Amino acid sequence: MQIMEKLGEKQAQAKNARTERKLEGAVGRGKDLQKEKRLLRDQLDRTEDQQRNLERHMVRKSVRRPHRLRWLIIGGLVTWAAGTEDGRRRIGAMVDGVMERDQSRNIRLRAEATAERIAQRAREATDRSR
Repeated sequence: MQIMEKLGEKQAQAKNARTERKLEGAVGRGKDLQKEKRLLRDQLDRTEDQQRNLERHMVRKSVRRPHRLRWLIIGGLVTWAAGTEDGRRRIGAMVDGVMERDQSRNIRLRAEATAERIAQRAREATDRSR
């Protein structure tokens, strides 16, 4: 009988030892998984920060570039116009064309205003004669 009790105790101790080893292994794997999770979360945060920085940088570049390009084009045109006879001639022709259009538009507007005033006076004269 004592042998059976000892055998039962030894089996229970062995079972407890196996269970404790499994538990310790599971706890160890859990800690390892938590470490890995922290590392992956940190890596994800760094990647998201890099992506945001890149997007901000690209937005700043896209906003600034057209202004630089515009000034570069204007500077090139001014240099060409001031530096070459052909440029001065063409710029002069463009300015003359703009001036002529403005003058013809002003003449047309003045003619329309005059016609409107004449029509208004005619209406007033017609109203008075009634």
